[in-house]
Amino acid sequence: MPPTTRSATQARTNERSHGRNSKVKEPGSAPAARKRKAEAAPEEPSTPHSNRTQKRARTSKPQKLEASDLEPIIINRAPVLELWGACVSHFLHPELPWTTCLSIGSTISSITAISKGRSIGTISQPDPDEHKKKRKRATEGGDADEEIKVMGFPVRLKGEVVIFKGKPKPGNEESLAKRFGGEENVERTRRVTESALRHSWKGREADLEKEAFSMYERFRPDVPKGKGGWGRKGVLSLGKIEHVVQRD
Repeated sequence: MPPTTRSATQARTNERSHGRNSKVKEPGSAPAARKRKAEAAPEEPSTPHSNRTQKRARTSKPQKLEASDLEPIIINRAPVLELWGACVSHFLHPELPWTTCLSIGSTISSITAISKGRSIGTISQPDPDEHKKKRKRATEGGDADEEIKVMGFPVRLKGEVVIFKGKPKPGNEESLAKRFGGEENVERTRRVTESALRHSWKGREADLEKEAFSMYERFRPDVPKGKGGWGRKGVLSLGKIEHVVQRD
């Protein structure tokens, strides 16, 4: 081979060798580039799932049931409705004293008991003339200063006491505790009830006003229907109250 040809061939060989070496040593190689990209990449924003998790964490949670709250209470329906009516009244009208709310709950319980008693025949029907007079006094407002509505029932107040059938009907916490089997049962029932109301009904007071009585019908003690269940006791479950009242 002539010298010029060998020189040209050697030059091409050196050029190919130099090209391979350049690829190996090139500072912009793939691993190095990926490393720089990873270092320069900004942190990823929170995913929708993580946002939902954080939102749930900020949501207030109801007070957990204590071990004693799992014990059922054997009781008839009237005092259960009385305490429920008092708790709902206190939630809807926080400006009212607790004693007034007890008065409201007692009145609601009496109204429903009279209505139920008449429907099953355990309470006699009212005299028509006397009934008209009472309705007229109720329409005129009687001695009441104001009227509010709780669970669909119109309640007339004079000061801090409900006027029922033209007479004051104060709440009696001592009597309520006795029918609940002790003050402790009243307190734990009230605690569970008010916790569930705060968790699920804050800002939805108008809806609670409409739905409160139907909720009571779902958690009240089960008793036989008709005259057989009149005044009978059943099981009140605080877990059931929480389940019915609490909504996510």
